[in-house]
Amino acid sequence: MVNSTTDILTGYVIENETRLTLRQLCDACDVHAEYIIELVDEGFIEPSGIEKSHWCFNGINIRRVQKAKRLQNDLG
Repeated sequence: MVNSTTDILTGYVIENETRLTLRQLCDACDVHAEYIIELVDEGFIEPSGIEKSHWCFNGINIRRVQKAKRLQNDLG
């Protein structure tokens, strides 16, 4: 008889309508705020809100930040 284990995974569904603060985006992507600020300065992602303390990001920005991280790691 073979013993098998089943892992139960949990997660959240992030949609475009989901609003994230700068801190939440940093936590979701495991990056520092400075990295997000650089991506905003380069025009790779765009927050809503004027001041950094009031920035909000939609859910699609998680994928964009992750893609930027992968490109940076792969290409240096």
